[in-house]
Amino acid sequence: MLRMYHTCPSCVKSTAPIAWKLDQCEAKFSSNSTPLHDLDSDSEAVLGRQHRNPASKRSLEPGGKYRAICKLFVTFDGASKEATGWCFTESGIIATAGHCVYDEEYGRALAIEAHISYHGADSDLRKTHEVRMAVNVAVHRGWYDGFLKHNDIAIITLRTPFDEATPLKWGNCPVRGEKVTLRVVGYPLDIPGGREGQYMYESTGPTDWDLEQNDMLIHRLDTFLGSPVFHLREDQELVVIGVHVGTGKIPRPTTDGLGSGRTGKLYRVNKAVAIGHMSNNFDILRQAIECFVLQQTSQAAVSIAL
Repeated sequence: MLRMYHTCPSCVKSTAPIAWKLDQCEAKFSSNSTPLHDLDSDSEAVLGRQHRNPASKRSLEPGGKYRAICKLFVTFDGASKEATGWCFTESGIIATAGHCVYDEEYGRALAIEAHISYHGADSDLRKTHEVRMAVNVAVHRGWYDGFLKHNDIAIITLRTPFDEATPLKWGNCPVRGEKVTLRVVGYPLDIPGGREGQYMYESTGPTDWDLEQNDMLIHRLDTFLGSPVFHLREDQELVVIGVHVGTGKIPRPTTDGLGSGRTGKLYRVNKAVAIGHMSNNFDILRQAIECFVLQQTSQAAVSIAL
């Protein structure tokens, strides 16, 4: 039976995230499930403006810059999904997109398996590879109740933290950016030649955005769902400011910032949830899970006492 937790100390019932407990079975795809690739017109788009480069194996090893980026295998009732997540605040808490764990057609995820240092189907043979099962998940209320794209975020807690993973640095997305270098890193499913979803890729390029004009972080980088969107600073430090969630069309500005000179009313872009805007507060999501766990513990204690 699903047990939800609707309130926490920092929010009221109408806006509180939704949390639930996950099964502890292996989440890798079963033969009778439907793979959900999220490659439709609303979820993912390969724009081809910025080349995608394979991440080095070294970057996935302990101390590597992408060590804390996870490959996720998600199981639903009759369906399954692959996604990207990343460790934030600590190595036992994973951030990702809300639609990776709560699907518009298949509903709530039942089980989630998280991997770091995932590099192909034979990852289990690598000494630096780690895998964990998730125990709880919390989704933003805006995504759970209304599938609002600008609130498409979630966090996952693992049964045990990863042993060697330093959480990524993250912060609120600036309201505006002009020719700011962004980088998106994930496990894309459209790479051919047996590499579909098996290997990590990065896409980097200059980006303009204005959150007062659009409620999401607009970019033209190519990746896959749930991926962290980094601000690549001048000192080469990587700081997550968004979570890649999908694609869409927006009115074309006077210039698209890339000097193409093309015309037309609309053009396609990729979109990320902007951390710190439109009530996208990861701390609130984390509180929801903590309160949910406390509620479960209290119920268990009452049952034992009885």
